[in-house]
Amino acid sequence: MWDSPVPICVRVIQCQPPPHVQNGMYNQEAAVFTNGMSVKYTCEPGYGLIGEGTIYCTASGTWSSPAPRCEEGSCAPPPSLQFAELLNEYKENNSFPVGSVVKYMCRPGYAKHPGLKASLMCIRNQEWSGVQEFCKRKSCGYPGEPDNGRLIVTKDLLFGSTINYTCEEGYKLVGLSSRQCVISGLKAVWTGETAICQPISCSPPPDVPHGEHSGMNIDDYFYGTAVSYTCGKSHPLVGNATIYCTTKDGVNGVWSGRAYCGVTRCPAPQVRNGRIVTGYSDTYTYNQRVTLDCNAGYKISGTREIHCQVDGTWDPPLPHCELGKYK
Repeated sequence: MWDSPVPICVRVIQCQPPPHVQNGMYNQEAAVFTNGMSVKYTCEPGYGLIGEGTIYCTASGTWSSPAPRCEEGSCAPPPSLQFAELLNEYKENNSFPVGSVVKYMCRPGYAKHPGLKASLMCIRNQEWSGVQEFCKRKSCGYPGEPDNGRLIVTKDLLFGSTINYTCEEGYKLVGLSSRQCVISGLKAVWTGETAICQPISCSPPPDVPHGEHSGMNIDDYFYGTAVSYTCGKSHPLVGNATIYCTTKDGVNGVWSGRAYCGVTRCPAPQVRNGRIVTGYSDTYTYNQRVTLDCNAGYKISGTREIHCQVDGTWDPPLPHCELGKYK
């Protein structure tokens, strides 16, 4: 018996000789080009390669790609990009032949986009191929939101962005009102810490002679806390019977009004070189209104209309009359 089966002869798949390229050449010389064989094209000095530089003979007897071209010309230095930097090996060149490819690396704060090539090619019109954002901004992630406040995102949470914090009514912001997404080492991080919203509080409500308020047993007077005043006999309540903790500047707490037990009187408003226009009286009691003006030859500095307050003072304070053109 024969030690192995009878061999068979199969037809070898061949490709036509690789096409010649003007001003270029390929590296393989063979009598026959069979399936799997490849050739690599190069261009003469001063010419750039356009197309696939390496092609191979396929199982169907055709070449994998059309033959490339060798084009004359060159491009100026490649563009500077905000999100990527040219590799050092290309920085010293001043001229790039048609077909040249230059590569970039992402700048700090940016990460390589997995679906795009970080490169540009000098194309036949001696310009660089269109720039795609092959490096995307890194994300700082969710920065956190304060209790009793909210986070304001003006754009996004990526490198270079700024976020802001604000507090709900009755709370004040402690910490930074804004943060920026910056680079620390290789990571994108938020500057500072998440802000805190603290409740606005008032000092204890003022005590009044011959009266008391309902907040004697309260430890903290937070925004919105209300207290009521009661007065003793023969001392009528003047002003606001109930006052509450509020704020004018969003930071400091103030009481909404004042109370007084008894008859409130303000001193007669006397302004040097001035006079009372309306509201003249022998006595001035709570909430009474007086209008003032200056004598001829003087101009008023301050507010003309004043009101008698619960504590026996005028609000606004008395104006002044100064020498000058009469107003």
